[in-house]
Amino acid sequence: MESTFKLHPLPQVVLEALQAASSKEGCPEGMEIVGGLTEEQQSLLTLEILTHVRDLVRTERTFSPNLEGLMALRRARQEEIYKNILEKRPAMSFPAETQTIRDGDWKSETHRPPNMADRACENTHPSRAANMAIHGLNSKAASDFMDNEDSQAPLKANVLAGYRTIYEAVCGTIKDVRPNSKTVLKGRLSPQDLEPFSSNADATFQALQEAGVLNGHGRITDLLCEPDFVLEENVTSTVTDLKGLDGFLRERRPATIQVRVRGLHMLEGHFLVDGKPVSAPLLDFAVFVATCHAPLAAMAAQPTLYLPKMESRHETAWWAKVFAAMAAQLGIPPKAIRSTTMIETITASMEKEEMNYTLREHSLGQNKGRYDYLFNFIKRLTLPKSLQANLSPTPNNLELVGTHAPHRRYLLPDNAHTGMGVSFLEAYSNHTSQVNLRRGFDSVGGMVTNIPTGDPAIDKKAQAKLRVDKTNEAWKGDAGGWSGHPAFSPYVREPFDIVRALHRGLAVLAKQVGEAKVRGTIKGPADPASIRQALADLVASISVENGGRESETLAAFLKALETSLSLHVAANAAQYQDGLLRFIRMEPPSPDVKDHELIEVPADQHTPDKFTYAGLKQYLRLALFYTASFIHGTGCIALDGVFEDLATAEKARVNVWQWLTLDQPLMLSSSSSATLTPALLAQAMEEVYHAALHDERGLWGAVCKSVPPMQPDSLAEKHFRVARKVLMILMTNDRCIEFIPDLAYPFLLDPVREDDKLWAQVEEGLDAYADPMTRYVVGKKEV
Repeated sequence: MESTFKLHPLPQVVLEALQAASSKEGCPEGMEIVGGLTEEQQSLLTLEILTHVRDLVRTERTFSPNLEGLMALRRARQEEIYKNILEKRPAMSFPAETQTIRDGDWKSETHRPPNMADRACENTHPSRAANMAIHGLNSKAASDFMDNEDSQAPLKANVLAGYRTIYEAVCGTIKDVRPNSKTVLKGRLSPQDLEPFSSNADATFQALQEAGVLNGHGRITDLLCEPDFVLEENVTSTVTDLKGLDGFLRERRPATIQVRVRGLHMLEGHFLVDGKPVSAPLLDFAVFVATCHAPLAAMAAQPTLYLPKMESRHETAWWAKVFAAMAAQLGIPPKAIRSTTMIETITASMEKEEMNYTLREHSLGQNKGRYDYLFNFIKRLTLPKSLQANLSPTPNNLELVGTHAPHRRYLLPDNAHTGMGVSFLEAYSNHTSQVNLRRGFDSVGGMVTNIPTGDPAIDKKAQAKLRVDKTNEAWKGDAGGWSGHPAFSPYVREPFDIVRALHRGLAVLAKQVGEAKVRGTIKGPADPASIRQALADLVASISVENGGRESETLAAFLKALETSLSLHVAANAAQYQDGLLRFIRMEPPSPDVKDHELIEVPADQHTPDKFTYAGLKQYLRLALFYTASFIHGTGCIALDGVFEDLATAEKARVNVWQWLTLDQPLMLSSSSSATLTPALLAQAMEEVYHAALHDERGLWGAVCKSVPPMQPDSLAEKHFRVARKVLMILMTNDRCIEFIPDLAYPFLLDPVREDDKLWAQVEEGLDAYADPMTRYVVGKKEV
């Protein structure tokens, strides 16, 4: 008998250990914390803050649906998809019951805060890493978003360090405490920093604090983003270089802070309310908003979040209720909390409009996440082997799609062949841009995972590739994209800055000579270079005040025009013209993507050469190194010059599961192949595992601080052993297990890490995990 899809499963023996190790000290009634809190941790997580957490958790448990109910809806959606595939209907489609929302004439009701007007580049890193946060805040990124999710393993120490880093980054007191570090936040000033611009720096510093330009710690606030802000009205007569001071403050202003909470399926085992582990995203959210809403308000800012792993409009509606409940607890305006929803599941992709609609008072837009999207695409649309026997043996159900039967139509090759140019991914990207721009929301592009390698040739190649990707997104109207390393932030933001300059310049031209003339100028020439020259001639024919704002805008416009000729899309004259015409008013393209286009995998994705034994081993290597590092407590690793996090590891292991489930042949060489079987998978894993243990290049040593080769029974070998076991279960289970942490998270809990006997019990209990949709206990399965 199958049970309802539950929240993140924990073995019963672990739950008992958590309860036994919990402490009520410093907690409100009904709340306990495993292992308690240190004095430093208590200085942030005060009784008042923890009371807000407890009250929100209790309130959420009364929702209908609450989190348990949302997980049940996910399970029902999965069963519906399986049924559609078995009955040879489209696996998924836009919901018929919400057609009125998609057809309705509604817009965003979220007042866009000035500090979020620029989203050209958003830098991301684990929230615990103060040094990364400082580099991100100091970088060319428009915002720095601190991640509690895919790039951070949820050890208790990591989670609490993340909360501290976020709070100190907001206040401007953040420091890099590593020995001999010279990394400092450039946006925190002292009177001495103002001496080049003032005859009395102390007086100017005080005036800037009184005006709200600097907070109590000397951190530059987001007041500078206000469109009507004039520095001259807020400083004393001691300023001797007003323009220089204004430029200095704007240049030194740190990036805007955003926070990504954990996914709805996650529990936080170290915090208990009424004897039960709390929801991880609720804890992340409540601590962030409760600790930071006041210092953010003092800086002309507001709590801004990223919502990951979302799957339906019911889940965004749940978040809207959570926002309202928290605002009521804190006594702040209901719309003071802003968010961006991550469209990184195929289920969410079918409900983009509806998800924005349910969050229309809070939503700033939606983001594209390639690897999580592909992971979810495979997980949701692959029919388990046990259900394939239910395919009706009629000609109707055996009709081939290309060269594949219906249950194989969603088969995907490895990452090298699934770039954003593949038709179903391009449809996903285009549709996300279209539906958001149409409603007045931002569409934010995907992640650049490259990190500096130290090899100029490799780094230059990576920069050229990301420039092409980001240019495509900018030309579609996306507001910006993500960078996993500050060194790549300038290359990420460049294409979006160019498009913004084109838009502003075209708006000035339309104001000066009329929109019809500008449109005629763009439509006349037949190639991009001629269009550029015609627009440059038009600029030369008008007269604007030299040195004024319009003059500066047109100068930037001409520069952007010149640069745009080298953009990837400029090779297509029609696309170039269409983009410029839309940029006059920044008009959104009309939504023209059909639901079936989001799930149609082209036949060229199924050619034999795209499925290889070498590709299998690459996937296993990535998944093994990442899962071992996750169990070690590190949520992101650098592997072969690329930033790898939970999303890329999930994509790797689920691709292998799909190949095994569909009996996919793999090329062993140019002239031979073999079907992927459990035995062949075990052979490949053994080869990868053996290489990892001998790790001549020291890849694991960089994560675990061990000296390769690993010693038997060492901490590193222990983590690798469990990682291999976890992955083999994940990849050979009949139904796709939802997430790697479903099996790996118990090994991150303090009572398990501190007790070798309990660790061994949990490791042994992995064998009982047979049904991915049920909880499990050590030694037997719950039903």
